[in-house]
Amino acid sequence: MLSESVMEWVEYVRHSCYDVSLDSAADGPDTLAVELNLVRNMKLAVNEEQYNDAAMWRDKLTDLRTRMDLDDNFIRLSQKLSQRRQHSEGILGFMRRRSGIGILSPSPHNA
Repeated sequence: MLSESVMEWVEYVRHSCYDVSLDSAADGPDTLAVELNLVRNMKLAVNEEQYNDAAMWRDKLTDLRTRMDLDDNFIRLSQKLSQRRQHSEGILGFMRRRSGIGILSPSPHNA
């Protein structure tokens, strides 16, 4: 028969939470790997005195970083809009509850 500590460990392993997303790659291209690859290519071109190639890699790196900044700004803007929408929905709900009628319901004077 197994000892009590082994049984506790088996029970722990059986009920432990395992998050697969932490051990798997993110969806889409890995921008960090792409950025590091561009920097490596640029450094190799400079070491080989291929300055035109190095300038090409620099331009590609600048384009990548610009796209990443635009994506980050878009995400932040989307989050702000979502927060403002939730805030305004909360205010409208409060007004509806306080007045006892809905905003879109007909006015009691026109009934």
